[in-house]
Amino acid sequence: MENSNLSRLERRSAFLRKIGVDEALLSEMLSYCDPLIADGVEIAVTDSPPEDEPFAEAWEKYVLEAEKEGAWAVLSRYLMQLSFPIDASIAESAEYAAATRRGVRPLAPVHPPMNDPDGMSICLHPSVAGRIPVISIADRRDFVTIVQALLRKNRPDPIPDSMGASMVAGYTNWERIERYRKAWEEKNPFGDWNAAFKELAQQKPLYQDRFILLSGGDYSGIPAGAAGVAESEWKQISINLRREHECVHYFTRRVLGSMRNSLLDELVADAMAVRAVAGHLREDWLALFFGIEDWPSYREGGRLENYVPANLEGCFEILTRMMHEAIANVVAAEKAAPASISELVFIRALCSCGLDELARPDGSQLLQSAASRIDPKKSSL
Repeated sequence: MENSNLSRLERRSAFLRKIGVDEALLSEMLSYCDPLIADGVEIAVTDSPPEDEPFAEAWEKYVLEAEKEGAWAVLSRYLMQLSFPIDASIAESAEYAAATRRGVRPLAPVHPPMNDPDGMSICLHPSVAGRIPVISIADRRDFVTIVQALLRKNRPDPIPDSMGASMVAGYTNWERIERYRKAWEEKNPFGDWNAAFKELAQQKPLYQDRFILLSGGDYSGIPAGAAGVAESEWKQISINLRREHECVHYFTRRVLGSMRNSLLDELVADAMAVRAVAGHLREDWLALFFGIEDWPSYREGGRLENYVPANLEGCFEILTRMMHEAIANVVAAEKAAPASISELVFIRALCSCGLDELARPDGSQLLQSAASRIDPKKSSL
């Protein structure tokens, strides 16, 4: 029986030792498995997502324009980097610097060619962290081009096939700045815009955007047959899973101030995405996505290997086992949950548990207790 007088850290350490983590790696493994919500951090619990961030208003306009003109026409007009070709040295040009750093539009824009511009769409998607713009890109080559433009400074950097979605954060939207400037000058016809701009620069929410890029293709590279779904359905399911997965990362970054490249972050995002798309957790899907559907065997190419850091490669088998157990415990906890448990309570409960805690034999009970502490009146599992 576990000693109830031990601290949480001592209990976590004891469990990791028990499953074979070497003492030399214990501290690093503890840090890697840490919950997204640290001990002592209070996160307000509400019945609804937080208010939209300021960028949502601008993207409402872009969505309406895209319905009339097409998404590519709108994106290439408002996102400065899309006025330049994909070229290894373009970011070094004076024109590129003027456009991206000062908002000076090029006189003769050279938009990167798109294979399927009609296969793009823009929407404002409601998420647990508020509405966020989602740009869906049907053609894989177009997705790669846009990622290179927005996240790689228009360099032709290789984009791994495993990347099917990406969040663009802290994007300087010069169209929003220009609208702010016009409104400011109307109120201050004799004012000093340069001084006002310096003040604006300190208020990033007024001009920086966050949005999601989505591509088509099978989620986690899993074909429809393996997922047990008809080919005609799996394509849309994959898009929906990818979108909801990124929205969970948006929640953890915006609400919790945390977004890590870890197995726990990915498990939380996948679990909430599957729950949103399928209506409940599916243990078979979660195992498939990480390559552990035939555990204790691991399928090479599964997503699990992408999230094991170099310093913990010697713990690969241990982490594989932990993920197998954690998935089973999360699914069991959800099955025990009342139908009324909200998405916001469930995600907060998941984020308050460490990966090692979810993997313990009593991991399901620990998750249920976490939900009860978050909202004892509504969410006891």
